[in-house]
Amino acid sequence: MSAKLKTHRNLLLLREREPRWSKRPDLKGRKLYFLPLIKFKKLSYRCPRRSYDLSIFSSATTLSYLKRRPRSNAVLAIGASTASAIQRVKGERHFILNNGNSTKVLSWIKRKYSKPVSIFFARSQIGDSTLIQALRGMGHSVFVCHPYATKIIRRPKALSAVIKSKSIGEIFFTSPSSVTAFFRSSTRRSRASWGLRYSCIGPTTAKRLRDFDKRS
Repeated sequence: MSAKLKTHRNLLLLREREPRWSKRPDLKGRKLYFLPLIKFKKLSYRCPRRSYDLSIFSSATTLSYLKRRPRSNAVLAIGASTASAIQRVKGERHFILNNGNSTKVLSWIKRKYSKPVSIFFARSQIGDSTLIQALRGMGHSVFVCHPYATKIIRRPKALSAVIKSKSIGEIFFTSPSSVTAFFRSSTRRSRASWGLRYSCIGPTTAKRLRDFDKRS
């Protein structure tokens, strides 16, 4: 389960088509196919008027639905694509944490802050709450904002059809939700017959993939 893709030429991403994927250097020469198995829904949310010591953003998708955000002394972006989507505000300090799972984020915050701080955290409504619980357990005040919800779509026939008709050899997972969607849209027998290779971005997605692999 690696983000370095070299084995199979025909690659399937379980998301909407986005131009930026064709620009990844490790995808050069690959034939990309897209099949959305997750859908995003915009939610109404309350943007606090107060300022925070730290704002945490874990994905570019979150920022695309977050039209307003409070001021912060510092901003932590999980991943380069997230960082590039943040509109910088004068006076804010910006930090990037690549491949940031919950453990790495907690370690980073422990190094940066010796005392409890106020944190603004925007994420999907169905995101994992482990990190938030851990931050609150450390004494930090965390305001959670849900600008969108992620809906998993079961499309077993469409998934099987595109894998067979396009000679897909590899599935590239970009989020834990896409992993869940894939396994809900396929059976153990069908996955065995496809003989696919799995690759993914980020440790959180990799963990979800390992968990499903063990169960299936």
